[in-house]
Amino acid sequence: MSVEESKYGVIVVLNNVSLESRWPAIVTDYRSTVADMVNSYCNFNSNFKHCCPGYGSKRGTNTVNIVSAADVGVGMGYPTQSGDNLSAMTLVRPKADNDLCQLGSSSRRRRSVMSANQPLLYRIRRQTDSFYLAQSVLQEALRERQDDFVNMVGVKVTSITPTRHLGNDNIILPVWLLVIIVV
Repeated sequence: MSVEESKYGVIVVLNNVSLESRWPAIVTDYRSTVADMVNSYCNFNSNFKHCCPGYGSKRGTNTVNIVSAADVGVGMGYPTQSGDNLSAMTLVRPKADNDLCQLGSSSRRRRSVMSANQPLLYRIRRQTDSFYLAQSVLQEALRERQDDFVNMVGVKVTSITPTRHLGNDNIILPVWLLVIIVV
């Protein structure tokens, strides 16, 4: 699991799903269902600011998509099988120019950055084509309609939990090296 996956992903536990036989048959429906749930959640005016941070408030009442099934991913090393349950670490990565965020009242796509050399605040353009949906937003969007997994995918979801954030350290020391350093 990467640092990004640990920061933005949620673990969705599917009841009575076999990794070998059932997962390949439902993965497309699973991704479509997650996208539908996120789109539904993010179209509410009160949720817009969490789904499209920096874009102000939603203008209009149009229902448009922030993500498609292609924007829904399953984390590295997932899904995993534990007894009769399958755990799928799920992430959503909307495109920066998605239809929903474009409805925001703030058309600016700039962010403030403080320069170490200059005390003045200056603005730079975002250089990304996409961003990760916040973990708390994804978790809430899926929890709100958790029972819909039965109707849309044909499986019961037993839990939706955030992944444990690994932090920003990319240096991982093996235990044996720590022992050598201490001795």
